[in-house]
Amino acid sequence: MGHTNGGIVEIGACHRMGGNQLFRINEANQLMQYDQCLSKGPDGLKVMITHCNLNEYKEWQYFKNIHRFTHIPTGKCLDRSEALHQVFLSDCDSSKPSQKWEMNNILSV
Repeated sequence: MGHTNGGIVEIGACHRMGGNQLFRINEANQLMQYDQCLSKGPDGLKVMITHCNLNEYKEWQYFKNIHRFTHIPTGKCLDRSEALHQVFLSDCDSSKPSQKWEMNNILSV
């Protein structure tokens, strides 16, 4: 998993311990890891970790009923290749399990 500004988002086996595998959507529809945001990379396909830009509101939309993230500016969906450990944007396809993401509410005590 990338943590640094400009790092490429990678995936690995879920350990359910949070940390760099814990993502959230803030009130501005920014998909975040720690205090940084997931953004479209310069090639238009890769997904990178970047400093959150206050001007980039409504970047992502999560459809809970179909477990899919859509990148609003491009209309593409968040996708992954487990073999390559990469996260990227691709055309939305409801038949692709690689475009399904599980988001859960986490309540702090």
